[in-house]
Amino acid sequence: MPINTKADGKAPLLELIEKNSNEYCIEPTKKDAYDRIVTYGCWRFFFALRGQYAPLDVTDTAGRGIPDYVARILLKFETARILLTESFNLRDPLQEGFFHRQGAKFIDIAIDDIPKKYGIASGIVRDDVHEVLEGTVYQGKSLRIVVHRNLISKTATPIHELFHLFQYGYAHFNNPWFMEGLARWAQSIVQDGTGQTEELPQDIEALDVLLNRKHDAEFFWNRLVELCDPQPAFDIPEVLAESSELPNNNKCGARYVRLLLEACEGACKKMEQQLWRKDMVASHYWSREATRSPTNNQFIFAAILASAQQSVTQPSRALENFLALIRVQAYAREMAYTAWNVQAFLRVLQRLDASLVKETNGVLHSSYFDPITGTLSVKALRVSGIKKDDVRHFGVLRRFIGELRLESCPELVTLSGFENLELIEGGIIFSRLDIASLKGFNCLRTVGRLEISNLPQLKHVSGLNQLENAGTALQLLNLPTLSTVSGFGMLAAAESIEIHNTALTKADFLRTLFGNNQDFGGAVKITRNHLTNVTFMQGVRCVASSLFLHQNRLDQLDGLQALTQVGGSLSLSANRLSSLKELSSLERVGGVLALSYNRLTTLQGLENLRSLKTKQWGDQYFTIKLYGNSELNDISALKNVLTDGHYLVMQCDAHLQYRFKPSPDSDFHRNILELRDFKNHSVLPTFQFVKKPSHDYTLFGRSTHNKLLTSLFDFEIADAKILVLSFSGAYGNLGGLFYNKFPLLIETVDTHKIFIMDPENSWYHKGIRPFTCDMESNIHFLRSLITSKPYKKVICMGTSMGAYMSLLLGCLLEGLVHEVLAFSPQVFLDETNRKHHREQRWHTLMRQLPHGINPEFLDLGRLFEHHQNNSTRFIIHYSSALPPDNAHVQRLPKQSNIRLVPYNEPDHYITVMLHKQNRLNPIILESLIGDGNSAK
Repeated sequence: MPINTKADGKAPLLELIEKNSNEYCIEPTKKDAYDRIVTYGCWRFFFALRGQYAPLDVTDTAGRGIPDYVARILLKFETARILLTESFNLRDPLQEGFFHRQGAKFIDIAIDDIPKKYGIASGIVRDDVHEVLEGTVYQGKSLRIVVHRNLISKTATPIHELFHLFQYGYAHFNNPWFMEGLARWAQSIVQDGTGQTEELPQDIEALDVLLNRKHDAEFFWNRLVELCDPQPAFDIPEVLAESSELPNNNKCGARYVRLLLEACEGACKKMEQQLWRKDMVASHYWSREATRSPTNNQFIFAAILASAQQSVTQPSRALENFLALIRVQAYAREMAYTAWNVQAFLRVLQRLDASLVKETNGVLHSSYFDPITGTLSVKALRVSGIKKDDVRHFGVLRRFIGELRLESCPELVTLSGFENLELIEGGIIFSRLDIASLKGFNCLRTVGRLEISNLPQLKHVSGLNQLENAGTALQLLNLPTLSTVSGFGMLAAAESIEIHNTALTKADFLRTLFGNNQDFGGAVKITRNHLTNVTFMQGVRCVASSLFLHQNRLDQLDGLQALTQVGGSLSLSANRLSSLKELSSLERVGGVLALSYNRLTTLQGLENLRSLKTKQWGDQYFTIKLYGNSELNDISALKNVLTDGHYLVMQCDAHLQYRFKPSPDSDFHRNILELRDFKNHSVLPTFQFVKKPSHDYTLFGRSTHNKLLTSLFDFEIADAKILVLSFSGAYGNLGGLFYNKFPLLIETVDTHKIFIMDPENSWYHKGIRPFTCDMESNIHFLRSLITSKPYKKVICMGTSMGAYMSLLLGCLLEGLVHEVLAFSPQVFLDETNRKHHREQRWHTLMRQLPHGINPEFLDLGRLFEHHQNNSTRFIIHYSSALPPDNAHVQRLPKQSNIRLVPYNEPDHYITVMLHKQNRLNPIILESLIGDGNSAK
């Protein structure tokens, strides 16, 4: 609904926005799919009217071309900006401070269908060029906030994300308890109430808990601000009078938060001056690790102390205790470095990376390591070459911000020194270690990613018993002797799982993980192991990405009975499966279905499967793999399967083995079927598989516009008497002449169709992948399809490079190809003719032609003279006014069956000219149904 805040009219701010905003239409690009910009003040709002970059509801009540959702979110952002700058007196990041010095003039708001229904603020100044804004006051550098396309009407996301930019403008600190907790405090400015509070930390344990919190640190900040600035209300600017975006002004902090952020700015500058880290450069961006370093905490504590000193006159006992607690932490860090265990650890760290440690008066220090919290913060640390005695010194380490790699330590036989490590925010990688058992790490609860790989002697994993969250991935890779895993007992979360090349016979350590995630949000790839069952997946309903279980020893699929959907591909190949009955709930697979090399006799169990998708797999694309099941005779369960493009590629054994198949009127046969004989690398015409009197071509355009396909074989209508072969030109589209002209083929006449394109742009001399590899095999492959039935008419068509292929094939297959329709063909590719006729086009492509090509294929004039084809009809349209094109055509011999159609238009793209003059379609139709060969 439209935003309206007063019974007698609109709120002043809304009136200003509607009066002074401008809308621009822009041309979407591959990089940026937005096609609308609304500008107002410092704001540039990017959105589209359809797709993921559009509001879910694009209703435009005012009829100004600006959806109500865009107007409402823009109003919320401008309201937030006014509140923060005028009511809370914070510095506008575009007017002063770090971003101002970087040249930022605008804040961009961009709609996107981001996974979480909130927003993302970026602290990086962008310098994007938008042509539509050139010459206006709205071109310039900017900051960017992305918001979800369907935020609720009372959302506080705009002020939360905008407050982040204010925080970034003062200081680089991005420690979550400070960054997210304080932004949550800001949210409550535009929400009912004053925000929930909690007691301030009174001891080191409570403080430690606070420092490891994120958004829920808001309760701490609510209480701290309340105690430091008890003034219970803030002033409301006149422009926000009676605004529905501001329920009340009952919020503390109008003075204190400004003092806090100013103190943070001073602390940040002091930190840049005092510390020698190369990723903390004054007047520039800090590295991600530096912005989140625990070292920042002592400087934030100092800022809290400084701001409290300016604002508090009569502190409470709780506030006094808290300030005393953080005062010790703010200034006790240097003393903590002198502890013997810290010094021992820093000596090991110095050997691993000397740039992380410095020595002053005989004492080692590291601005990357906080001895108070036991936190090391570096982008990546490679722990290699250390010995057993070195490992024990890692006991001071409790948290690691970055990626920790333990690899290439031949003398390391135990990892017991890491027992106190609780958190690794990046990944932890164990690789190339000579250990037989991975023990320890039993305090570790959270990692950003866990990889155990390339440990040839590893037999057991018994550690990591407290690990709850493996972050983006749990990976056990190339562990050929790993037979048992008794660790991971608490593992409850991981975005993806990959277990490859182990000796595991079971994976029960994953039961808790799948039990807690029955709608699993990522990929599951458990391949090339010794697994005999998948009972550990019991209850899983959905796998959002791919599910790979191939190359195991599965003889049944107990555990997958509840599975209804796989977002990516489902691969069960190379197992020992004789039945798929456990897949009876499966309805959708968002990729391919691979069942090859099993012991299947029937596909019963797949009756409810309704959707598959043709995908690239290695160097091939397909939809279903069935080959390698020599006793398979019943595939009727596929009766309900449709692909999104209605083109289904099935790799199979000899099709005659399938006694029971989906009926011709089933959904399965609404697809165009490409049946590939895997063993012989050939295509089996559909009419040899099933007899269909007709086919529904409603979605034929979608099939041919599938950018994955480089060939298309349509043999659906059993009684079709015409075969059309259409070859695409260089950089062309599948379908060639028929691209976007498919009604000519599907409405006028019943045909079989072969569409071929050459993604290598090699004049088809590198083959028709994946079936052939050169021109000789092309001819053999296409001859077998042309002779699959006695066609009344076979026509080859093409333009330019496709016309070359059409002429060559038509010449060699006399008696099989009846007509060739060619537009602007190349007739010679050899260097001699090209030089003689000054043909300089496609020079780069010519250099990429393979060696050893038959000389006659490089000069079709010689080919025609040698083969003397006098029966195939050749019709060649070309430009006689373009010397190179004319030279190509004149190279052909003068024969009565070669008809030349010249045009006095100096343009290689004759088909484009003919199309604009509405002359192309009649020419194509004449070839299809001329000479009394109409089949309809």
